Amino acid sequence: MAKTSTRLHPELNVKPEELISYVQEDYKFEAPKSIIDSILRYSKSLEVRKSKIVGTIETVSN
Repeated sequence: MAKTSTRLHPELNVKPEELISYVQEDYKFEAPKSIIDSILRYSKSLEVRKSKIVGTIETVSN
């Protein structure tokens, strides 16, 4: 198997605190309530089961 790597550039080295600050201050976005409700309904209806034959089975019961 071939080994791959990513060369780090000093200017692209960003600390997690800086990313959080960017999200909180510069990118003010709030999803509409309808989108949040849709995601919650999907997560409640999603069932993931393990299977010996195919690995996992994902079922949405809506």
